[in-house]
Amino acid sequence: MPRIYTLFLLALLLLMPLSGCIGGDDAPPADDSTPVETLSDDWMVYSVENSSDLPACNSDTLGRLYHIQADAAFQVCTTAGWSFIDLIGPVGSAGQDGAAGAAGEDGAAGEDGAAGEDGTAGEAGEDGAAGEAGTAGEDGVSGMSALANATSFAGALHGCAEGGVVIEVGMDLNQNSVLDANEITDQSAVCNGVATQTTPRTDAWLTKVTVEHFVVMDRTPYATCTEYRTIQQGFDNSTFTGLAGNGILDIDEVEVQTEMCVTVNLQEKVNDWFDSENYHVGPHILMQSDTYDQNGSLYHFNTKTGLNTTIHSASEQLGPTINEGVFYLADENGTSQLMMYNLSSRQSVSIDGINSGGDAFNGDTTFATIGTKLFFSADDGNYGEELWMYDLQMNITARVMDINPGTYSSNPSEFGVVNQTLFFSAETVNHGTELWSHNPANASTWRVTDLNPLSGDSSPECLNVLDGHVFFLADNGVNGREFWIHTPANGSTNMIADINPGAGHAWSGNDCMYNNIQRYHVHKTGSHILFAADNGTDGGELHVYDTLTGVLTAYNLNTNTANYTEQWDQSGWSNPHNYLEFEGDVYFVSQTSNYNSNFYKFDTSTNSVSIAFDVESYWNSTPLDMYSTYAQGLYVYNNELVFYHWADCVQCADTYYAMNVINANNELIELGFILDTYFITDAYHIDGQTYIVTSTGMYQHIETTHTFAL
Repeated sequence: MPRIYTLFLLALLLLMPLSGCIGGDDAPPADDSTPVETLSDDWMVYSVENSSDLPACNSDTLGRLYHIQADAAFQVCTTAGWSFIDLIGPVGSAGQDGAAGAAGEDGAAGEDGAAGEDGTAGEAGEDGAAGEAGTAGEDGVSGMSALANATSFAGALHGCAEGGVVIEVGMDLNQNSVLDANEITDQSAVCNGVATQTTPRTDAWLTKVTVEHFVVMDRTPYATCTEYRTIQQGFDNSTFTGLAGNGILDIDEVEVQTEMCVTVNLQEKVNDWFDSENYHVGPHILMQSDTYDQNGSLYHFNTKTGLNTTIHSASEQLGPTINEGVFYLADENGTSQLMMYNLSSRQSVSIDGINSGGDAFNGDTTFATIGTKLFFSADDGNYGEELWMYDLQMNITARVMDINPGTYSSNPSEFGVVNQTLFFSAETVNHGTELWSHNPANASTWRVTDLNPLSGDSSPECLNVLDGHVFFLADNGVNGREFWIHTPANGSTNMIADINPGAGHAWSGNDCMYNNIQRYHVHKTGSHILFAADNGTDGGELHVYDTLTGVLTAYNLNTNTANYTEQWDQSGWSNPHNYLEFEGDVYFVSQTSNYNSNFYKFDTSTNSVSIAFDVESYWNSTPLDMYSTYAQGLYVYNNELVFYHWADCVQCADTYYAMNVINANNELIELGFILDTYFITDAYHIDGQTYIVTSTGMYQHIETTHTFAL
C-alpha cells in the first residue's frame, strides 16, 4: 500500500472515532445517538446534505468527520471549529538535476623553437570546445488523490432497518477523478434513525415506592399507620413473556421489600384553657387563655426554637401584630393597659398617652391594623369611648375623631378593612348606631349609611370582609335584623333578603357568639356565602347566598322544632359554625338536636349539603348508652380530614373522645391520638409540622417511623 495512502488513513483514525446516525430526511443526527457499524469496525463517517446541517462543534462532537453531500467534501470538528479536509495529496518533489557534462581537452602544446636566442613567443593555442550539457532529470510522479462516494439507500440493507447512506473511500489510482470499483479500500454504512426505543436492559435494578395515608395494618402493635410506605426492589428480568426489560418492576421481579409505618402521638406544648383568640405569624403561635371571664395567660410559642414564653400572666385580650410587635390588653395593677410585645426580644412595653388618670379599656376593645397603624376603641376620660390610633412607625398615639361629640361615647366596634379603609359600627346622638368608615390616607372619617333613619339604630354586627365586600347584620327599623352587603367600589348597600319576613329577626343570637366561645362564622367560597340565619320557623339554619345569581338557599339541618324558641341552644337550631374548606368543598359543624351535633359538607359543584361524618351513628354503634354526642373539631392532617368528637355515657357517667378519618379507600380509621378535651379551635401547619389548639392545651403531632424488612 502506498505510504501516502497509509498516512492518510492514520490521520483519519487519529481525528476520530466516528459515530452517530442520520436522524431523518432533512435533520442532522442527534448528538447523543449511537452509530451502527456494519461494514467496518475501524471508523465511521457522518453524512449531512449541506454544511448548514452540521451540529455544533463542541466537546460532544470533537473529532467527528462529516461528509457534506452538496460539496462532495469532508469537514472535521477540531478545537478551532469545523475545518475542511484536503484529500488531494501534496505535489511530488522535483527530480534531481542531471550530471554536468565533462570539460573539453586542452589543445596540444606548440613545439619548442631551436635553441639559441629565444624566439618570440608563439601564440596561445585556442581553447577546446566546451562539452555538451547533461539532460535535465524527469519530474517525479504526482501524488494520488483520495476520493469518497456517498450513496443513499432505502429499506433494510447493510444492517440498517430504515435505510441510510453507504460511504465508500479510496485512492484515485488512475487519477481520473472517479472512485472506481477497484479503487475502493473501505466502506461503511450510516443508518437512518429508527423511531423505536432501545429495549431496556434486563439487568437493570428497579425500585418501586407506594405511599398510602391512614391505613389499617395487621402488624401488632402498629394497627394504624398515618402514612404507610412499601419499597420494592428487583431486577427487570421477569419470567413472564414480554415483561422482561419493560422498565417496570413486575410482581415476580420483587426480590427485596421494606414496609414503613408512621405512627403519631400528640405532644403537649402549652397546657391551659384556650377559649379565646389565637393565631400564628410565621413560626410564632400566639394564644390567649381564659378561665370563664377571668384574666388568663398570654403565650408565645416559637415552633423553630421550641421556646414557650408567657407574655403576661394576667392578660385580658390578644390583639393583632404589626411587624415584630404583638398588641394585647393586660391587667396592670387593676387597670387595663395597652401593651406591645416584641417577638424577637420577648419583651413588652406599654402604649401610653390615652388615659393617664383612669382605665381606658375596661378589659376589652376592638382592634384593626392598616399598614403600621393600629386602630382601637378607647376612653380617654374626657370624650367617652372613641376611635383611636397608634402609629408604630411614628410612635404616636392619638384619637382619630370625636365621632359622638362631647362626653358621649360612639363605642366603635365590629372592625373590618377593605382596600386600606376601615369600616366599623359607631353611635351618634342624631343618627344612632350605624356603619362608619375611616381612611387614614386622607384622615377622613364619615358615616357610610343611615339604614335606620335619624336617631334609630341599625346596630351593625357580625361584620365580615369578604372579597372586597362588607357583610354584616343590621336592623333598618322595618325588616328586623337581616343580613346586608356594602360594596365600597360603588358605594351600594343592599339587604340580601328579608329572611325572617316582616319585623322578625334573621338572627337573634348572643352578639354573634357560639356558646360564648366560638365566634359566629361566615364563610365565602367562590361566589357562595355560607352563614346561619333564622327564617322564623326553622331556627338558625344554614343559608347559602350566590353573589352572581342573587339566589338565597336555606338548608334545614335540625328538624326537631317541637320546642322551638329563639335561643341558641334550643331544638330547631342547627347553628352551623367552624367552616373549613377542603378539596373544593366546605365542611362545618351543626347541631342535629338539643344534645347532638354532626359534621356536614357543602358541595360547591352541586350546591348540596350532606353528612360528611355521622357522629351519632358512630357512638350509637358502641355498646354504651350515649346520652349526647358532639362534633367539636375539624382539621387537615396528612392530606386527610380529621374529625374530632366526643360523647357522654349515661350508664358509666363518663365522657369518651375519638378522632377519625375516612381514607382514600373509603375506610373509617380510628386514630390513636385521642384528646381529653371538649373542642379543637384551630390547627396550624408550619414548616411541615402540625399544631392543634384545643380547649385544654396546644399539641404538636410527633411522627415515629417503624421499618419492617421482609
